[in-house]
Amino acid sequence: MLALALLIFYLRESRNEVFYLCSNFTPGTPAEKVIEQLNTAILSGYERRTQAGSETVTLSASYFPGLFHCRIMIQSGEVTQAQWSVLDQH
Repeated sequence: MLALALLIFYLRESRNEVFYLCSNFTPGTPAEKVIEQLNTAILSGYERRTQAGSETVTLSASYFPGLFHCRIMIQSGEVTQAQWSVLDQH
């Protein structure tokens, strides 16, 4: 019973962390602020990919990879889009 309670707790908190961090990123947010905020995450991690002058930062829950994630698109040093979703389709 304790194991189930812990699983539910981490599931909920992981979802909340990714969702609330993703909600902070609106078009025009400087890339430095994105990384600064993502470095505060406890239950999730991020990956940066650069391609043809743009950058994609993907934040996902560490204990539930692929379940909760946020994809942040950055161009010219600023956020152009941040999209939260459940179940990574990529």
